[in-house]
Amino acid sequence: MKKALLFFVLSLLVGIALAALYLFLVRRFTSSYDRDISMLFSPIPFLLGVWIFYSFAYNQKIIGILAIICTIAFFRFMMGILGVTFSKVYEGLTVPKVYKNYHYISDYRILHAEGTKYLVRLPEDLHHFVEGIYLNPQNELVIYDKSRPIDHDKPSVIDYMEKYNSLGERMQENDTIEIQQDIPNIFDGNSQRFSKKEETLKRTYINPLYVESYKRKGGEYETILYFDINTLPYTFRFKTKSSYIKNQKELSKTPTTYYTNDTETIESFGTISVYTNKHLRYQLLQIKDDIYMVK
Repeated sequence: MKKALLFFVLSLLVGIALAALYLFLVRRFTSSYDRDISMLFSPIPFLLGVWIFYSFAYNQKIIGILAIICTIAFFRFMMGILGVTFSKVYEGLTVPKVYKNYHYISDYRILHAEGTKYLVRLPEDLHHFVEGIYLNPQNELVIYDKSRPIDHDKPSVIDYMEKYNSLGERMQENDTIEIQQDIPNIFDGNSQRFSKKEETLKRTYINPLYVESYKRKGGEYETILYFDINTLPYTFRFKTKSSYIKNQKELSKTPTTYYTNDTETIESFGTISVYTNKHLRYQLLQIKDDIYMVK
């Protein structure tokens, strides 16, 4: 009786250990979307751990080896789907502690981080995305989205818009006829409104700090860039996937690009941009396709 109870407890511990390993890999090395779905499979490694223990505890070596093979196959399959490689795990575990609290801007954890009250997602309606964003002659920020018809033969039309005044306050505006689609995107540094382009190692608002580069499934490299956004009145700490940067030495030699005219400045580093305008009481932050107003 005591032996059976001991085996039961030990089998639970082995199952919990495998489940904990699985949850650690999922929580640490996957995005928030993949993480939520993948955690639903956590009972599987737990059951596999129990199976492995009982097989060897009762001297059923062949079944035990089969259980180990199934466990390895499960982890390889799940980690392969999630893009978690040995290289990624190693690089992730060796990231300095100072960068452990850096998150993707889309990660739900930043909602509870200090300073996020200064960030306003654009557009505010989570069901829409930024198809176009520009500043009109009245220094009002106009954002619009277009429909995505199922029938590809049908043209997309503007079905949503938001407008903000120079203070960053939302304005009531429903007249989509006023939207001027021919005005370049506010983050388009190559538009004719900018008179100067400069590449320099000088950092102002975007401060790239650290790169985590690892091999993905298939042998391709992927880089995660850790960086600070030094806007007023707060410094934000983010990370994002970036074009390949080998190491910190190469990062330190990668220039920042500035597009300027008399009133506007765009500071860009990779897929990160900060827009400032002398006539506006706010700044705009773009990280890939995500755009935020910084008040």
